[in-house]
Amino acid sequence: MPSKFLFLKNLYPELFNCARLAETLYYIDASSSISKSRLFCEKLVGLIAGFESEDISHLNQHDAIQYLNNHEILPDTITDIFHVVRKSGNRASHNGYNKSDEALFILKKYLVWLSGFLKLTKKIPLKTLSMNYRPINLMRK
Repeated sequence: MPSKFLFLKNLYPELFNCARLAETLYYIDASSSISKSRLFCEKLVGLIAGFESEDISHLNQHDAIQYLNNHEILPDTITDIFHVVRKSGNRASHNGYNKSDEALFILKKYLVWLSGFLKLTKKIPLKTLSMNYRPINLMRK
C-alpha cells in the first residue's frame, strides 16, 4: 500500500521519512510506530518554529511546545495534541508500550495537523490527503 504521506516527500523529506516509518510500523509494532510519530511531531514543531523565525533548538520537546503556545504560535488545542503524542512516544520508547488503536489515532491526528499546516503554507491541496488505513489483525502470523 502506498504511503498516505507521499505528498510530503519533495516538500519536507524529513517529515516524510518519519511519517512513512510510523505508518509502516503501525502494521508491525505499534510501540515503534508511536515512537516515530513522536519524532515526526518533534520535527514538525521545529519546522513551525522555523517558519516563525523562532530558535527553539536549546529547548526540550515539552518546553518547545510550550514556548510556541505561549507566543501564540500554536493554539491550545494543537498544543494539547502535541503533548499527547509526546507522552505516548515517551511511554512507547521507555516502557515498550504497545497499543495499535493509539498508534492509529496518532497517525490520523497528524494527517489532520498536516492538512491545516499545508493549508496555511499553501503548499498542497487538501483533497490529496486520505486518512483511511486498513485495520490491524493482531491475530495474524
